[in-house]
Amino acid sequence: MDVTSDIREMMDTPAREITVEGMQQDFEYEIAQKITKSLFEQGLISDEEQGRITRLNKESFSPLYKELIEI
Repeated sequence: MDVTSDIREMMDTPAREITVEGMQQDFEYEIAQKITKSLFEQGLISDEEQGRITRLNKESFSPLYKELIEI
């Protein structure tokens, strides 16, 4: 990765539009993830199942920051 002090290169990246619908999807994703984590911690689902559900949650709710989430 190259480090640059030229701000013009960074300005070419369009800002993401934040909408009410997008915020709702983020909220629903977070709730689904909390439920999934709770099920795993209670021993009701395996680690493999947790991973599959997490991937499905990411696809279903499409959180704004999904590119940053490692699955």
